[in-house]
Amino acid sequence: MSDYRFALSSFRGIVAGALPCALTAIMMISATGCNSGSRDGWQAYDSGDYPDAHGEWSPATERDHSKAQFLLGLMYYDGQGVPQNHEKAADWCKLAAEQGCASAQNNLSLMYYHGEGVERDYAEAAKWYRLAAAHGYTGTQDNFGVMQILGQAVPEDYRQATGLLRSAADQGDVKAQYLLGSLYRNGEGVPRDYVYASKWFQRSADHGYAFAQNTLGLMYEQGQGFDSSPTIAAHWYQLAAEQGFAPSQSNLSLLYFEGRGVPQDYEQACKWAPRAPTQGIAEAQYILGWMYYEGYGVTQDYTEAAKRFQLAADQGFVTAQTSIGIMYAKGQGVPQKSRKAAQYLQQAAEQGRPVAQTNLGQLYVKGQGVPQDFEEADRWYTKADKQGFAPAQNKLGMMYEYGRGVEQNFVTAYKWYSLSADQGFTPSSRQCEVVAGKMTPDQIARAKQLVTQFAAEHSDPDQQFATVPTEW
Repeated sequence: MSDYRFALSSFRGIVAGALPCALTAIMMISATGCNSGSRDGWQAYDSGDYPDAHGEWSPATERDHSKAQFLLGLMYYDGQGVPQNHEKAADWCKLAAEQGCASAQNNLSLMYYHGEGVERDYAEAAKWYRLAAAHGYTGTQDNFGVMQILGQAVPEDYRQATGLLRSAADQGDVKAQYLLGSLYRNGEGVPRDYVYASKWFQRSADHGYAFAQNTLGLMYEQGQGFDSSPTIAAHWYQLAAEQGFAPSQSNLSLLYFEGRGVPQDYEQACKWAPRAPTQGIAEAQYILGWMYYEGYGVTQDYTEAAKRFQLAADQGFVTAQTSIGIMYAKGQGVPQKSRKAAQYLQQAAEQGRPVAQTNLGQLYVKGQGVPQDFEEADRWYTKADKQGFAPAQNKLGMMYEYGRGVEQNFVTAYKWYSLSADQGFTPSSRQCEVVAGKMTPDQIARAKQLVTQFAAEHSDPDQQFATVPTEW
């Protein structure tokens, strides 16, 4: 099984993954930098008596009490004691922000960033981020740093962004700690430094931030800044997985599937593989499909296996494209659809997967889902054969034995059957004996010489086979 770990290859990708956490906590309860509002209103709010809080704060807003304005905006945003109304929330938030309330400035920037209650406007978001950051509001410092890295309404500036993130990280902001660690892990805008990156990930992870816990797991598994330890990796994956963090659930599932760092346990692998399409990490969906196909840790169910392979295939996971293509060709767990089979097998075959290449060649031989074309079949079989794939060698042998798309040649047929049989492909052993019965002793000697020559030239081929199913 290949190492299908969830990892984001660039900081830009990491930011895109972290933004839902970094920029969606819209209304913060603290009111940093705001004028005082009614103490009675605050006590009512704190006790959950939102209508009374609304009644206490409304008069204060008329006296330009920015805290009261901010908190009324909060109530309208969440629908606490008043009908939920993001437009009114933005209005109250803006009144407070214009009086210098840093919490309101932060929340208003977030509303402009997401287009909630106002038209999405990155320039306005950046304006209010700057103002809140100037008041030392840590949540704004990391969010504005993100905008600078992405170049959203502000020039791309890694140096200033790094400074903002470090300032927020030093004040204990877990998202800033994670993002700062990610910069150093990926070496974007700063020298790559796994040890320094791990320091920030550790701080963030110790406070329960799932993104950081997952990344620490990856670093322990891959030996980045630490000695490689799948056991410690599993610990961090587990902590994040228990929070419902799908990438860690996927990574933990794969460790249980492979028995690395934890005892091999298909039931645990199945338990942790993200199940919902909204958590449709391709590798985990494929593993689930594999377990349903084989009945490992679950009741064997081809329909459920096909569903999982389909989810993974539609996310571009090449091994799943092969598997669902074969299931469509066989009508196994899904209605038989040769065209759909050819579509998925073509996608995987073009990415060099020998199983897909072999089965696509078979479709061309039979004219199923594609026009019958022996030359095209030979082309795909040959591609798979170059990777030493035994079933493809068997198909090539059949084409040469019967002259399908190529000139009939028993010597070449024997060569391919023999090479396939040497890899343990049982049907080829019998076919080799049959074709030998049609050959002269000189032809058999020549064929054996070709087998020896081919084996010497293609020793230890790098094979990448689908786990299930392999062919039809």
